[in-house]
Amino acid sequence: PLESQTGNSVNGENANIFEGDEPTGDPSLELSEDEYGSLIELLDANARESGVVMSDENVWNVLLIGADEILSETVGRSDSMILVSVSHYTDTIVLTSFMRDSYLKIPGYGYNRINAALSYGGVSMLADTIESNFGIHVDNYAMVDFDLFIDIIDAMGGLYLTPTDSETDYINQIMRQLGRYDCVIETPNEPTLFNGFQALYYARIRYIGRSDFDRTERQHKILLSAKDRLLTMELTDIVDLIKEFMPRITTDIDSKTCISLLFSAFKMLSGYDIQQHRIPMDNTFRDATVSGTDAGTYEMELKAEDFVNTSENFANVTFVIVDGQLDISKRSVTLTSSDDE
Repeated sequence: PLESQTGNSVNGENANIFEGDEPTGDPSLELSEDEYGSLIELLDANARESGVVMSDENVWNVLLIGADEILSETVGRSDSMILVSVSHYTDTIVLTSFMRDSYLKIPGYGYNRINAALSYGGVSMLADTIESNFGIHVDNYAMVDFDLFIDIIDAMGGLYLTPTDSETDYINQIMRQLGRYDCVIETPNEPTLFNGFQALYYARIRYIGRSDFDRTERQHKILLSAKDRLLTMELTDIVDLIKEFMPRITTDIDSKTCISLLFSAFKMLSGYDIQQHRIPMDNTFRDATVSGTDAGTYEMELKAEDFVNTSENFANVTFVIVDGQLDISKRSVTLTSSDDE
């Protein structure tokens, strides 16, 4: 478990199905050539690189990215991708996780899992990939690596999380392997103050429950806990946090803008309804193996208001995701709210 948690390529580099723009070798270990061709046709039809991208001045879409590593010249793959959509029309904040094994078209690079887009061309390539496949404009972004994630949570004084028995056992196994006995969790199923190191491994758990599906839920819980923590802090302490960590965050939002947004942010965090989504939703995907990569394909319909809350138009979306059984037939599912999920 420790080895699978610490590398850039969880489950191996077989996730790279293309070298450049063209497929190499056998197009699939399980799909026939006809099936693979049908899959690519389906993806092509839904990769709307020249299509209309939804955007609205009263809706702010911020892409939060957790990356394996951020070096001076190299960016690892994106470990988590959450689009935070703030709608001033409906007073809602929508958290939408894009599961990292989603197989789709990366502009200029052919087909791969979405988490490879970051390593191909940085945040701009990841944003372009989301926009071209989902028709949703990304207004701003913020990216942190694992070390920064740990430091920010520690500076906030930790976060309260409630780990299950299996989550506690898994985290404790890793803590003992690392010799971090000070981070062993004593009591499961109770609100526990996590430090940054514990929170990182909580966020990255994959191999219990429903794998990456539960993983996205844990990442949402971390964001919600961080929200609760911020609401208990003094404004001066939050300003100090911004000044300390903004230089280390890869973002197109400057410190001055962040500080100016503080008062409105408190209103939104305390008064806006928070909804949670994951793409794909349950029962909207099938598993497939493409050049050694476990993935699944599905087609669903997303209401535009799920992201911008201003339109009843539909955006057709098709991509491939881990876990399930191969089925390249078209499916139609409407994503509305977390209650419906």
